[in-house]
Amino acid sequence: MIRKHLLASPIIFVLIFQESIKGNPGHYFGLGVTSGKRGFYASFPVRDRKGDVIGVVAMKKDLDEMGIFFRKYDYCFLINRDGVIFLSSKSEFVFRSLWPLDKEMQESLMSSRQFGHKPFRAIYTTEMTDGMNVTLGGNDYFVSRKVIDCDGWSIVLLTPTGRISVYKLIGILITIGVCSLIMFFSGIIYITDRSKEVIRQSENKYRLLSDNVNDVIFVLDMNLNYT
Repeated sequence: MIRKHLLASPIIFVLIFQESIKGNPGHYFGLGVTSGKRGFYASFPVRDRKGDVIGVVAMKKDLDEMGIFFRKYDYCFLINRDGVIFLSSKSEFVFRSLWPLDKEMQESLMSSRQFGHKPFRAIYTTEMTDGMNVTLGGNDYFVSRKVIDCDGWSIVLLTPTGRISVYKLIGILITIGVCSLIMFFSGIIYITDRSKEVIRQSENKYRLLSDNVNDVIFVLDMNLNYT
């Protein structure tokens, strides 16, 4: 359910208000100043008939329940452009960083309190990019990373490579099976067409022979029946 928290998070609403009063939609992921809960804040300019901005509509959506969706996966994260984890399939990873942050970025984020005031301990050694393979907790994973907005927020999903190998093997087996069926039916079609050609050539030989001789021709089969 969407609820208004204008009094609970005044600083955040001031930030997005400043963007919307200029005529642009504003949004912000962060902790509520008073509630301490994770939320998505958004604002939109209100215009009069002339198109002039006369006010701003603002709202907040609590995101704690979205953790249920993320917990369906072993490792699934919502991160900002710097790799700070805002939502995670594992609660102990929330407000840590997916890869190391430099000292200046650490201090800047901590002073903003967007994600709290504690240092962001890194989970992995380097930035995770889409398509790379990583090792985490002694297991190998394939990284899928998709950007979801213009500010660089992205969803990161780690899929066990063993599972991908199974999918690849199934795909290979299906491909081999389909190719085998194609070859089988192609063989049947070829043999059928070839048999028809042999029969046609044989009939042509007998027709030419019978049409070009004056004598009577008897054809005997294996049971000595003749025509």
